[in-house]
Amino acid sequence: MKQLHVFLALITFLTFSLIPLGVLAETQTLKNLHNGNNFLSFYVLPEDATPENVFGEKAGWISQIIGAGEVAFRLNDGTWVGNFKRFSRTGAYWVSFNVPQGATSPFDHDVEGKMSDPDILFNLHPGDNWISYPHGSNSELSASIPGPFSGLFTKISSEGNSADYTEGTGWAGDLTGYTPGYGYNMKASEAIEGFFFNCSDCDGTSDYAYGCTNKYASNYDETADLSDNKCTFSVPESWQPNPGGDQAFYILHRLTINGAPLQPDDIVGAFSNGVNVGYGFPDGDITTVPALSLGDGDAVTFVIFDSSTETEYVVTPTETLEFEDSGIEILGCLDEGKENFSELATLGLDNCSDGCVPQSCDAQNAECGVTEDGCGLALDCGECPEGSYCSPDFLCGDVCFPTTCAEQGAECGDIDDECGGLLSCGGCDEGYSCDENAACACTDPSCGNLDAVQEDIVEDDVVAMECDSACELPDCSMCMDNDLYSCIYGYWAVVENCSLEGKMCLLAENEEGTSTFQCVDPDTVDTMGTTDITSTEEDAEEAEAVEDTTPEDIPESTEEPEQEEENDPTEETLEEEESEETHSSEEGVDSPVDSSSDDGCGSCALGGAESSAPPRGGLLLVMLSVLIFIRSRKQWLPEEC
Repeated sequence: MKQLHVFLALITFLTFSLIPLGVLAETQTLKNLHNGNNFLSFYVLPEDATPENVFGEKAGWISQIIGAGEVAFRLNDGTWVGNFKRFSRTGAYWVSFNVPQGATSPFDHDVEGKMSDPDILFNLHPGDNWISYPHGSNSELSASIPGPFSGLFTKISSEGNSADYTEGTGWAGDLTGYTPGYGYNMKASEAIEGFFFNCSDCDGTSDYAYGCTNKYASNYDETADLSDNKCTFSVPESWQPNPGGDQAFYILHRLTINGAPLQPDDIVGAFSNGVNVGYGFPDGDITTVPALSLGDGDAVTFVIFDSSTETEYVVTPTETLEFEDSGIEILGCLDEGKENFSELATLGLDNCSDGCVPQSCDAQNAECGVTEDGCGLALDCGECPEGSYCSPDFLCGDVCFPTTCAEQGAECGDIDDECGGLLSCGGCDEGYSCDENAACACTDPSCGNLDAVQEDIVEDDVVAMECDSACELPDCSMCMDNDLYSCIYGYWAVVENCSLEGKMCLLAENEEGTSTFQCVDPDTVDTMGTTDITSTEEDAEEAEAVEDTTPEDIPESTEEPEQEEENDPTEETLEEEESEETHSSEEGVDSPVDSSSDDGCGSCALGGAESSAPPRGGLLLVMLSVLIFIRSRKQWLPEEC
């Protein structure tokens, strides 16, 4: 009988733990990958599509990755530089492999993950667009492009072949169709919004949220699944390069302004013949600038835009830098005696520095207020004489300039505008309140106050609400059987089949000898945490919410309970682990998952909420199931549940 319990526990482990880890993941096979450049796209990707997660150990063979406006370049020490982070379902990429000696080339590679929605949408700009083919089967070229878009492309190219479109003639060339796994450059004659590929399994609806996915953009949308290709950036008005065309990448290392490192909101632009051809943003010591061509051989220079002072600084390569299609150059100070010497650069810049030289108030023509010294530190330039006021330009005058909420860091409430008036900074979102520092603070999501949680799912008899990410979860033990809410695997849940009826969620043995979670009247529970009742038909119906976590028809053990406890070291070990978990829960809750693992009593709410539990919930279910199987001869979990 004990062997049966262990076997059932193993089956439960495989069911609840392995499946979330991707056993049932879709697979895309990239065929005939070879040494050198491969133009690829993906219709299957893992959730975090980094090169390592997509290519596994073969990621170590990759020397560089080039996408539209993004690049990753591997240094000699194996680290990456550039602005590329992960693959997208909509993009196409030139991936360059250095296949090791002795390894097979060409080779195939399987990518595991989730399959793309075939109705994926693309917003395209005039000129070149590197996009994916998001389907798993071949398709003829003209049949794949819906009628309204058929005349809007002049050329389509892939790795080693292309086709040109002529009105009245149609497509002509050695590219005759789309093949899964290849990337495609589709040259559009005008901007196209909502382009999609025809397919047999398309239903006309897309499951993705589209928005700007570039974190440096002013309209960045962190909730977007895929890019809508409509990002906007706060750059000087003249910095507006035309999209499309050939591209090159310049990786600038350890740039400075007056000896001070660049700040995250500074911008670096590339210019050719006085025209902006691209720009990038600092990411630590690295600034990656993708640049579009005005023509091969054009000389390239750089301009740093200091966003704090809106000042531009010209930075020139120490030797002529000519544009080269798909070229990658690393530039920086080559003088080893300077503070910002770059050990990565292969081309020099006239940006060497001995360190930051602080700028005085006089040097900045500042008469009052607190400004910056040019080296990242605050510079106090004093106060104006009585009767005069400090202007936003740090000059004294007779006009008072009211402060703003942003200048004072106020998110809410009413504050002094420093000119004798009152400035209203608005209110807070639901679940937040304005504190004494004029900041929106999270309302404590306790059992009696769920203003700071949002409804996540509504299924059957369970309403699960995920705690707001800005709020710290309270101790889940306060929300157990005696309240309306339970903390279940990191979620607050309304347990309608137990708590709302004034009953308790407990593990009990029914008259067939099977242990299940049941809603029990508290009056029937004695001081030792046991009861003399068995499940009624009504109780059984209320317990259906957990029937998939409890195996059916487990034969009743015929061994004596005392003998089982004495001879079963597995049970003793599990009881010790259970005790350790209970002890850790009493010391505090560090995370939603940890906070819910101290009991198991909340499992009455699992009936319709399995999809709301995080992937790690499978392991918690395994632990709970093992206890159920091994303790099938006992009526109750420990009293602390």
